[in-house]
Amino acid sequence: MIWFGLLALGCTLWMLHYRTAAIIVFFFFLTNGFQVIPVTWFDTGVGIQKGADFALLLLMFVLSTNINQHVRLLRTDTVARYAAVLTVFILIGIVYSVVIEHYDVMNVLRAARRFLFILGYFVFRSLKKDEIHQILTIMLGVTVMQCCIFLLQFAAGITLLNRQSDEIMELSTKGAVGDWKRLYNLPEYTVFYLFYLIFTNKIRIRYRAVLGTILAIAFMCTLHRSWLSSFVIVLCVIGFINTQGLFKKIGIVFSVMLISLLPLFVPVLGERLDSGIEDFTKAINGGYVAEKGFDDNLSFRIAHVFERFDFITQTPERMIFGIGFLTEDAGQSQYLNFSVGWRDKYGTRQIDTGDISWSIMFLWLGFVGTALYVIFYFKSMKTLFVHRSTSISNIGIAYMLLYFMISFTSSVYIEISTIVYVVMVVSAALSDVADREESYNLELSRILQSLPNGRRATSFS
Repeated sequence: MIWFGLLALGCTLWMLHYRTAAIIVFFFFLTNGFQVIPVTWFDTGVGIQKGADFALLLLMFVLSTNINQHVRLLRTDTVARYAAVLTVFILIGIVYSVVIEHYDVMNVLRAARRFLFILGYFVFRSLKKDEIHQILTIMLGVTVMQCCIFLLQFAAGITLLNRQSDEIMELSTKGAVGDWKRLYNLPEYTVFYLFYLIFTNKIRIRYRAVLGTILAIAFMCTLHRSWLSSFVIVLCVIGFINTQGLFKKIGIVFSVMLISLLPLFVPVLGERLDSGIEDFTKAINGGYVAEKGFDDNLSFRIAHVFERFDFITQTPERMIFGIGFLTEDAGQSQYLNFSVGWRDKYGTRQIDTGDISWSIMFLWLGFVGTALYVIFYFKSMKTLFVHRSTSISNIGIAYMLLYFMISFTSSVYIEISTIVYVVMVVSAALSDVADREESYNLELSRILQSLPNGRRATSFS
């Protein structure tokens, strides 16, 4: 029961005001031991099956220690109010799933828990600016170490990090790819810290270059077409927004696109891009053939979403709550009859998919919950855009924009790790703004106090 001991340590650290250390314990649980400890080791046999369960327990304890402050935040913070509304809907959805749909309580909580991490916004808002930036710096170090381990897997030939897949998958055995192995366990926050190293001004540029190179190599080794192309598009967008003058804007966009073409001279990346273009062409021309199934991933994703969309529209309660919080391995999932989905030895998967976020959101949240989640997401992004003069805001905008784009090709848009970093980066940006305003007010007060009484009075007349 070592994990319960670590949970108690995290709670104690928070109570003793070692809040940065407590949050690092939280991230240890959230990432299943920074992706080094096998997920099964966190299964206690008493309903707690993953590190995320321990992270949620720690989060709830921390929230309970200062409820009055969180309530006061609702009066002044628009993002907090949107987070509260979405959380209330999630809690109602949990009750609906248990009482009306008669799903097993533990299965419901397993599906719904990811959305409860939105409450982390209140915790991060209670932290000071320096505390949040200490957390970001420590997690950067963790992510760099993880990326080094990730790259070692190519030489070792075995999986050293846990995540989506427990095996090394071979992309191709012919052509330019040769014996290249494609890995699916990229460290959770690699992309965030790539943006962080690009936009931050808190680290010397030579260190940013070295660390960024390690992360960039790991990122490109995933050979994920949509991630790589979306990353380039986001860099162009952020560069365009933050650059003054039309010609400079065009120059920035052109430079980013030109640099992004260089990796394509690596044969394996070029082959992945060619196959992506082929997929898109097939989808436009009609990628579904009744006798053969789907000829491309894009057609599969479109059909996957629309089949579930059509199912949700059949009754008013489904439009509000979807099917409720139902997991793939729950008994009731066998009564669903979707024909589009990944096939395994048990048949077609009805709920789970790593290919697109929207199918899962429609099923679990209905149209109402999906709309509330998207509104919360873009309200958070708008908050960052308003305060884009801070580097952390630009990092957050880039991260959130990328993950929204990827929502059409991956389920990461609604993963716990994404939700937590979204609420943390918004909190960090608002803390930076508050700190700037406080420094400005103190400096203004000092200047006014240094003025003679007559001149001070004249300045306000």
